[in-house]
Amino acid sequence: MNNSTLSTGILFSLLLSAFSMPCFPAPLEILSYDAKNSGIGEKSVIILGEKQAVLIDAQWKPSDARQVADMIRDSGRELTHILITHGHPDHYWGLGTILEQFPRAEVLARRGTRDEIANQFAAKWIHWQPTILCQTGSPVA
Repeated sequence: MNNSTLSTGILFSLLLSAFSMPCFPAPLEILSYDAKNSGIGEKSVIILGEKQAVLIDAQWKPSDARQVADMIRDSGRELTHILITHGHPDHYWGLGTILEQFPRAEVLARRGTRDEIANQFAAKWIHWQPTILCQTGSPVA
């Protein structure tokens, strides 16, 4: 048996033992929230661990973002991370509302997503503000 075979065998054994051990001390719970009355159909997903939560996408309207933040708060978990999946406003415009309740949460997004948001924010705001105003009478509903 050469060193390459021995190393591969040891690595394989370590991988097998790692996969046979439980990865999480408690099962994860998955919650989802579908936006109310926005007409877009955005969804947020909340992953709850034993003591912490991770949020995927932060909604469009502040009223929906408040509902998501309330769900997390009511779970008793600390929101540690918010993942923004892509640069459409219905995935990140609710960030401010959520961060008001969870200011220590870290916001994560791929570089391409961050670039898309930075490059298109003003145009998206100009385009969507009339729709938001028409639906709510206020840009912050």
